[in-house]
Amino acid sequence: MNKDYTYIKTVAENQGLTAAAEQLYVSVSALSKFIKNKETELGITLFIRDGKKFKLTYAGQKYLEYERKVYLLRQNFENEILNHNQYAKKTLRIGFPLSLAQIVVSKVIKTFKKRYPNVLLQIHEDKAVNLNQMLEKNRLDLILTLKEIDHPDDYAIYPLLDGQVALVGHNTNKYVINSKFRTNFSYPWIDIDIAKKIPIIALRKHSYYMELFKTYLLTETGKEPNVNITLSSIEHVLLAIKSDLGWAPLPDFLIWLNNFKNLDLYSWGRQPLDTHLMLICSKVASKSPAAQEFIKICSEKIWKEVDKYDKHTL
Repeated sequence: MNKDYTYIKTVAENQGLTAAAEQLYVSVSALSKFIKNKETELGITLFIRDGKKFKLTYAGQKYLEYERKVYLLRQNFENEILNHNQYAKKTLRIGFPLSLAQIVVSKVIKTFKKRYPNVLLQIHEDKAVNLNQMLEKNRLDLILTLKEIDHPDDYAIYPLLDGQVALVGHNTNKYVINSKFRTNFSYPWIDIDIAKKIPIIALRKHSYYMELFKTYLLTETGKEPNVNITLSSIEHVLLAIKSDLGWAPLPDFLIWLNNFKNLDLYSWGRQPLDTHLMLICSKVASKSPAAQEFIKICSEKIWKEVDKYDKHTL
């Protein structure tokens, strides 16, 4: 990204030079000199200084707005040239998280290759945060993700599924005796006394959904979840649940898309925890017939899997 834009934006976000310099891997003195030189060059004051605190002036805000527009125009130009060359070679770069591997590999890609045998698929599996970064850096053309992207107006976004985070357990569980539906919750709701007793299977050390559940318990009881197993993939977690080894907080649609049955889902918390599955594509790539067909197949195959299930009794 443009150095001027990056430096000034980082100072504005940190409201000072010290933290900004650390993020930019430059010295504070070098960053201070850069800001002063840029203000002299432009003939405007970019920041109001209050001790060590820096706050954008109106002129500084407008400068950042226009610098971002210039950057996006440049990026769009480069992307169009790059993608023109790529699609002349019939290449499509896709990314998805491990939790969606089963549906993407066995259903979507298989069908796509039958329809587009001459398109080279470059496939990348990674965490959602890494996939978003790769898309932003133009290293991928489209991604399936549960994580929203920064600056969504810069991309073509295709919503696929809406769901809720639920506590998932084997349907012979001995922990839930009484539960009832609550307004806006998709599943029978369980209270904190039950939630804190349930043996939990964690999905990786820093699972977003595990952190939500952990925060809930800490806020309500001051205690952490009763974690007795930690596994590396959604499929392994679901296999452990199916073997009645514990419970896990997961988006409901991941259960349907990984083709698991005989599981019970329960809502928890003060508010429903909504989650969304979407396909995000660069605007240039979204115009290609190959990308449009891939998006169409994704939607078809995902909804076909979801429609197999009674969403309350798995």
